Amino acid sequence: MSNDKKANRSSLEALFGAAEDEADTELENERAAALPKGDVLLADISRRMLRLERDMTMPGNASPAASRIERLSKFIEDENF
Repeated sequence: MSNDKKANRSSLEALFGAAEDEADTELENERAAALPKGDVLLADISRRMLRLERDMTMPGNASPAASRIERLSKFIEDENF
């Protein structure tokens, strides 16, 4: 009986977690729709820049600092602000 309760609890937690993720996504979309177009563009660029930075500093990525600076500089050059 205890295993059934644990299975039900984890199923409910998964369901609530999915509903929470969906609600967060919906709220984020509503916030983005309320922003001016320029702010949406800058938020998107910032998000992609942070993703690039995270990818470059992941454990096991032993690229030298000069290489990371070059990649970041190229990213900035290619963007239209």
